Amino acid sequence: MSRNLNNVMRLINEVNKTTDIADQFLNDLKYSIEKQANKEQYKPSQTFKPSSFNCLRNAYFQLIGAELDNDTTTYNIQGICDSGTDAHIRIQKALQQMKENGIDLEYVDVEEFIKNRNLTDLEIKDKKEIETKLYNKKYNMSFMTDGIIKYKSKYFIFEFKTETADKFYKRTGVDEKHYNQAIMYAINFHLDKVIFLYQNRNTMDLKAYLFEVTEEMKQDILNKIGIVNQAVTDKIPPKKDENLLKNQCNYCSYKTICKRSE
Repeated sequence: MSRNLNNVMRLINEVNKTTDIADQFLNDLKYSIEKQANKEQYKPSQTFKPSSFNCLRNAYFQLIGAELDNDTTTYNIQGICDSGTDAHIRIQKALQQMKENGIDLEYVDVEEFIKNRNLTDLEIKDKKEIETKLYNKKYNMSFMTDGIIKYKSKYFIFEFKTETADKFYKRTGVDEKHYNQAIMYAINFHLDKVIFLYQNRNTMDLKAYLFEVTEEMKQDILNKIGIVNQAVTDKIPPKKDENLLKNQCNYCSYKTICKRSE
């Protein structure tokens, strides 16, 4: 009986050792991913960003090069970002393949579009495969669009988003927090129609919506850009918008300096 007990204890110890190694491996892997992500963090350029232009104070702090909160990237957040990047690449490649599959859609080269339309305010800052980083020297605006498509003989700005299943199932149209991004792209490309494609991260299901930009929307954005530029000149942050989108401040990198400036 004692010998059997000793054998059981020995087996348990061996299992524990194996589990300890596996746990150590997992922890070391996550640590390495987080460390690498935080090493690669960079300070945003002092330009307007369409993807984050929902708060004038945030735009102001970006333009003056304000100090960022010392937030560290976690394994989970980095994983979500990487997953989103991978999904973007897959969708963009799928768009490119539609024409060869007999569908009247052309994935337009952004650089060629800019040259053909003589959009002299836009500069190509970087180009890697199907991604083109742009800078608008007139508005001091930098961005990287998901692309332009020519579908059924009409041009559209294309924007792709991934989201949780809960958000996806409730979605019935373009997310309000994406309006300004679409409008700023429209200003840059002189195109007024934006197709948003949303993907459920859990199931890969898709929903698509057309967002049409009006001249009134454009003027509103240009007025806000003017307000921020004047604030930079005056060295006084714009007033805090009490109608900010839900939870927007929670993910802001300027929470500390914004609170000090109220």
